[in-house]
Amino acid sequence: MMRRAIVAAALAAVSVLGTTTAAQARPADVDWDTCEAGGGTVAFSDLTEDWDVLFVCEGGTHDGQTISG
Repeated sequence: MMRRAIVAAALAAVSVLGTTTAAQARPADVDWDTCEAGGGTVAFSDLTEDWDVLFVCEGGTHDGQTISG
């Protein structure tokens, strides 16, 4: 009986932590000014197939968020 309770608690913790990690994996976009206001700097990230340039906020409160606009 105790073993079932431990397994159930472990599975619940894994599912909650997995959901939190997935939600954090794709942060919302911010604009250039918001990135800098949060203490970050805008850096080149990538080129798309359509040759659009992608930028990302590095550091500060918006670290890792894509720059929009």
